[in-house]
Amino acid sequence: MEHMRIRAIGLTLVFCFLGGALCFAADPQIGTWKLNEAKSKITPGTAKFTTVSFKSMLGQVKTTQERVDADGKPVHV
Repeated sequence: MEHMRIRAIGLTLVFCFLGGALCFAADPQIGTWKLNEAKSKITPGTAKFTTVSFKSMLGQVKTTQERVDADGKPVHV
């Protein structure tokens, strides 16, 4: 009986640590994405985002975007 009790406590602790680790895991949307023009289906002559970054700052998300407008001029947003 004592063996099962120790086992139950051990399993409970393992699940608590796993749950805590999942809560503090990194957000999959935070990061930098770059355009792969070879795989993209962008209509010629339209604006395109070449790089988009998402950063977490004090509970808020900051985004920066680099793009090329329809005339081929770089734009920073």
